[in-house]
Amino acid sequence: MLVSHSVYVVQIMLDICSEEAVSLDFTFNTKKSVAIRIGSRHKNDCVSLGLCGVQLQYVQQVKYLGVMLVSARSFIHSISYVKEKCYRRFNAMYYRSRNAGSECVSVQLLKSLCIPIIILYSVEVLHLNKSILASLKECSSFLVPTITNIVNLSLISGQFHPTLKECIITIA
Repeated sequence: MLVSHSVYVVQIMLDICSEEAVSLDFTFNTKKSVAIRIGSRHKNDCVSLGLCGVQLQYVQQVKYLGVMLVSARSFIHSISYVKEKCYRRFNAMYYRSRNAGSECVSVQLLKSLCIPIIILYSVEVLHLNKSILASLKECSSFLVPTITNIVNLSLISGQFHPTLKECIITIA
């Protein structure tokens, strides 16, 4: 990742990288190389950047080390792909385990397959504001009631499903 305050300086850095690649006898995968603009002029057209004689494409968002960076006025990130991946895994897991007969098995699968996506995918390295945290909490709080067919988690009493209540409380 190359970061600079001007397009001119980025092009100089790209030229240095191209020359070094030639001297080391390797090539860049220019199909995967893109440019993204962040700043007050992120929507304006800009001179194209070149890497090894190929023009780089400007994109609206790019995934770098698990973090989805978005072209905007300031440095922001997107967590929508994290939620989508969590829901995709949940739907696959729920489809296969809905007839398992035990909610604890489904809750354990949820804990091992879906919750790590919410916790691990770029969440630990970014500053999360209240709305993003609420969105992630909403995502995770939707999953348990879906498995257990319970609308309100406070309806679970220890006398009916003590082990299920323990499983749910450890997730929430």
